[in-house]
Amino acid sequence: MMYYFNNYYSPFHFFIGPIFMIVFWVFIVWLIVKLIKGNSDINLIDSDKNDNALNILKERYAKGDITREQFESMKNDIK
Repeated sequence: MMYYFNNYYSPFHFFIGPIFMIVFWVFIVWLIVKLIKGNSDINLIDSDKNDNALNILKERYAKGDITREQFESMKNDIK
C-alpha cells in the first residue's frame, strides 16, 4: 500500500498540482481578455473625450460666447 504514497504519487500531486494548473490557465485567459479589452477601452475613452468637447462647444455656442464660424471651425478641429 505504501507504493501509492511515494514521491511520485504524493497528495501534493493529486490535489494541489491540478489546482495550480487551473489557476495558471485562468490567469492566462484573464490576461488575454484584459489585453484585448484594454485596447478597446482606449478607443472608448477617446470617443468620450470628443463627445464631451463637442458638448462644451455646443454650450458655448448656445450661450453666445462664440460665433457660428468659430463653432464650425472648432467642431471640425475636434473631429
